[in-house]
Amino acid sequence: GVVEYSWHAVSYYGVFTTLHPIEWLVGISVSVDELLQERFTFGWTAGGITLFILCLNALAIYFFGRSLAKRIQMTLDCVNRIEKGELTARISLSSTQDEIGQLQQGINTMITSIQQRTLAQQEAESLLRESEEKLKEHQYHLEELVKKRTTELMDAKDKAECANQAKSLFLANMSHELRTPLTAILGYSQLMQKDLSLSFEQQENLNTIHRSGTHLLSLINDVLEITKIEMNHVILTHETFDLHSMLRELHTMFKVKTNAKGISFELSDTSDLPRYINADETKLRQVLINLLGNAVKFTDRGSITMRIAITTAKEKSMRLIVEIEDTGVGIAEDELDKVFYYFEQTASGRKNQGGTGLGLAISQDYVQLMGGNLTVISQVNHGSTFRCEIPIQKSHVSNLQKKTQSQQIVGLAPIPLTPRVLVAEDRQENRTLLVKLLKQVGFDVREAENGKQALEIFQKWRPHFIWMDVRMPVMNGLEATRCIKATRGIKTVKIVALTASIIEEEHESILAAGCDDFMRKPYRDVEIFQMMAKHLNLKYLYEGEAEQESVSLAATLRPQQLESLPLDIRDQLFQAVLELDTVQTLTVIDRISQQEAALGTALKQLAENLDYSTLLSLLEQEREQMYDV
Repeated sequence: GVVEYSWHAVSYYGVFTTLHPIEWLVGISVSVDELLQERFTFGWTAGGITLFILCLNALAIYFFGRSLAKRIQMTLDCVNRIEKGELTARISLSSTQDEIGQLQQGINTMITSIQQRTLAQQEAESLLRESEEKLKEHQYHLEELVKKRTTELMDAKDKAECANQAKSLFLANMSHELRTPLTAILGYSQLMQKDLSLSFEQQENLNTIHRSGTHLLSLINDVLEITKIEMNHVILTHETFDLHSMLRELHTMFKVKTNAKGISFELSDTSDLPRYINADETKLRQVLINLLGNAVKFTDRGSITMRIAITTAKEKSMRLIVEIEDTGVGIAEDELDKVFYYFEQTASGRKNQGGTGLGLAISQDYVQLMGGNLTVISQVNHGSTFRCEIPIQKSHVSNLQKKTQSQQIVGLAPIPLTPRVLVAEDRQENRTLLVKLLKQVGFDVREAENGKQALEIFQKWRPHFIWMDVRMPVMNGLEATRCIKATRGIKTVKIVALTASIIEEEHESILAAGCDDFMRKPYRDVEIFQMMAKHLNLKYLYEGEAEQESVSLAATLRPQQLESLPLDIRDQLFQAVLELDTVQTLTVIDRISQQEAALGTALKQLAENLDYSTLLSLLEQEREQMYDV
C-alpha cells in the first residue's frame, strides 16, 4: 500500500516527464509526509520506508547530478569551441523544457545568428576587397589617363606657344616690312603737301595718297593691336584731359560726315558734366571714334545721337556713360553676339560697307581694360544703340598737361650752335625723307646707311643727336649704339632708335643697348621734332611766328651764317643779287630754306623787302672772309 501510494504521488507530480529531479525528490518527500500523517500504527514500517526513501533520494541525486553536470559540461565545451572561432559547434538538446535546455537552445540560436552574421561580414569584406581592387585598378588607369592627357595638353601648350611665338615673330617682321615703306609714303606726302607750287589737282591727288596711306596704316595698327592685347602689352595711360573739348572735337569731326550724308548728328547737353576728368584719353577717344564711325557708316537716313551722363557725383567713384544711338540698318538678334568678335561681321556689315571686323572687338577690349563694359541693343531696319560705361575720376585744370603746338614747324628758334644730327637708316627713301625734314627746319645733317658707317661718322664728326635705325646690314643699330656709348668722354650725344616693332621685349632691349628713347615707324614730322626738342631742349619757329621772327633774324644776320651753305648755292645767290634778278634770287633762297629754314626765312624777308644792298653786303663780306682764309 505504501509503494502504491508513493507511486501515485510520483505520478501525480510527473517526475519522469516534466519535473526537475529535485522537484521529484521533493514530491516523494511530500508523499511520505502524507503517508505518515495517515498515522500508520506500524512503527517498523515507517522506519523502513524512510530509509528506503533516503536511499532512493541519494540515487536520484547521484544520477540526476551526473546528468546535470554532463549537460553543463556540454554547454561549456560548446562555448569554448565558439570562443576559438568554431562556428559550426552545436549543443545536442536532450530537453528544452527546463532552464538548461532553454539556455542550450538559446546558445545554439546565438551561434547560428553569429555564423550568419560572420558569413554576411565575410561576403561584405570580399565585396569590399573586390571593390578596392577594382577601384585601385580604375585609379591606376585614371592616373595613366591623366598622365596621358596631361602630356597631350603640355604638347598642345608647347605647340600653341611655339605657334604664338611664330605668329609674334611673323607679325614683328610684317610690322617692319609694312610700316617701313609706309614711312616713306606718308612722309613724302607730308613733305610734298608743303610745296605751294603744286596745282589744285596735284594737291588733291596728294591728299588722296596721304589719306589712303593713313587708312592702310590704321588697318595695320588694328591687326597689330590685337597682338598687343593678346600679349598683354596694352598699357593704360591715365591723364587729366578736357572732356568737353574732346566731345566738341568729335562732334565737329563727324558733323562734316553726317552733313554730307544728309543726316543729323546731335550731342546731348554737357553743361552738367565735369570739364576735367582723369582717364585714358587716347583709348576713350579711339572707342568713341570707332562707335561714331560705325554709326555714320551704317546710317543713310534719320539721325545719330550721342548722349553723355555721369552716374554719381562722388569724385573717386564716378562712371562715365556714353550712348551712341543711330537709325541705321541695325543688327539681327541672332548676330548680336558676333559684333564684338575679332574678324566677325554681321550680315548688314558685309552687305553695306564691308571692313575688317576689328573696330568693335578692339573697342570692347579697350573698355574692359579701362574697367568698364560695352553693350549693344539693336533692331533690324530701326537702328542700334551702343552703350559705353567706364570708371573715371574728376580732376582739375591744374593737373592738365600742356599740349604741344599743332602749328607747322618752319624753323629753329635762334641758338648759339646749330645741332648736328646723324641719320642712320639703311633704306634710302626713308633716310632721304628724314634728312630733308631736318634740313628744312635748320639742322646740320649727315647720313649713314649702316651701323658701321654711323660709328665712323660719329667718331669724326661728333653729332649731338643720332636717329638710329635698329635693323641695318653690316652692323645693326643696337651694336653701333653700344659702341658709341662706350666711347670715352661721350655724355652729351642723344640716340633715339627707329623701329617698326610693336613687341615690348624689343623696346626693352633697345633701351638696354644704351638708346635714350625710341620712335615707332611710321612717324609724323611733328613727332620727330617733338622727340628732338625733348632731348636737345630746343624751341621751334611755327607758321605765323616765322614772319615776326624773320625781322629780328634779318637784323642779326652775320656773314658767318652763310658759311654752312654749299659753295655753288652761295655763288648762285651772289650772282642773282648782283644782277638784281628777283625771281632767281627767290628761287635760290627757296633752295636754301630746304636746308636752313631759319636762314632762308631771314634772307627771304630781305629779298621780299627789296633790301638787296644788305643781301649784297652780307654775301661780299662772306666771300672776303672765305678768300682771306
